[in-house]
Amino acid sequence: MPVPVHLWNWFARRIREHTKGQYSHAMWFRVHEDHVAAAQDAIGDILIYMADYCSRRGFDLEACVRTAWNHVKQRDWKRNPGKGAD
Repeated sequence: MPVPVHLWNWFARRIREHTKGQYSHAMWFRVHEDHVAAAQDAIGDILIYMADYCSRRGFDLEACVRTAWNHVKQRDWKRNPGKGAD
């Protein structure tokens, strides 16, 4: 079942909001805002969206994460900081 475009737009917006919050926190912009709470909210929203997406597509979310983790954990993060290329 295809996912409606408005849901992808919502997902992209949440990623942008999380990124903006992380950048603002790192650069000490908008110090009066609670960047930790905003980041936690964005992460929760993203995970809920991904769970719904997997359900709609018939994917096993845990299997998707496990497969990705098995690949990522083999990367050499010390030799290739930031991207951990294989």
